[in-house]
Amino acid sequence: MDERIKKILLEKPDLISDFPSWMLPSEEIEKMLKTQDIVILEVAGRDSFAALFKYMENNTVKGILPTIAYTATEYGLWECLYDNLDYMKGHLSTLSVDIYTPVVMGAPSLWKKLCGSITTTSIQKFGFYTPCIGCHLYLHAIRIPLALLIGAKAVIAGERESHNGMLKINQLRVSLEGYLSLYKKFDFSLEMPIRYVKQSSDIEKILGVPWDRGKRQLECVLSGNYVDENGNVTYDEDAIKKYLNDFAIPLIENYIRKNISN
Repeated sequence: MDERIKKILLEKPDLISDFPSWMLPSEEIEKMLKTQDIVILEVAGRDSFAALFKYMENNTVKGILPTIAYTATEYGLWECLYDNLDYMKGHLSTLSVDIYTPVVMGAPSLWKKLCGSITTTSIQKFGFYTPCIGCHLYLHAIRIPLALLIGAKAVIAGERESHNGMLKINQLRVSLEGYLSLYKKFDFSLEMPIRYVKQSSDIEKILGVPWDRGKRQLECVLSGNYVDENGNVTYDEDAIKKYLNDFAIPLIENYIRKNISN
């Protein structure tokens, strides 16, 4: 891994636009702008790549810009994401697709406002608190300025409503609809090609290789914070809608619009 990337991952600056030229050269931006079918890939674990491959079954893709995002809570080996990208390149090696150098991005100050410093306010106003819905909204949102910069036709995300019957509060239908509604405000496409793929075995079929859930990806210190002692996920759909519509989406939309205008 490039030492300059390591420095960014260590310091985690707010970086969702004005990327350094060594990371995103102007000539690459120009090339992408001239290419119709460029997509941005949200790089994480296996579902990210299954989503890309599923999307490519029915859509033309001429170029892929991988993006690696940091929040404020992940831990583990960042190198595993680059290993995953090597696997992707091998999988697509027979196709005429340009795969660009990964862009690393994040905005911890935004994450703090959206997910980290609102515990009491969220409980008082919405009757619950979890950082996870806001975190996924954040991960999708911070790709928007880059997508507009390079003229991408879509951002590809590995969201799934069910994982072998297991629910995740940040991947409930109501949560996913909230993420999509943010993208609609920017007249842009957030694609979730494996949204309705329930079984891990079907994910592995798309990938073409064995890949256990949760492996070869970063961990989060807050993972599972919404699960009770019996392993159940309890939620109020109306409360989540109110949280998204009254707080999270307006906050992050305003942040992104200011970033774009600057």
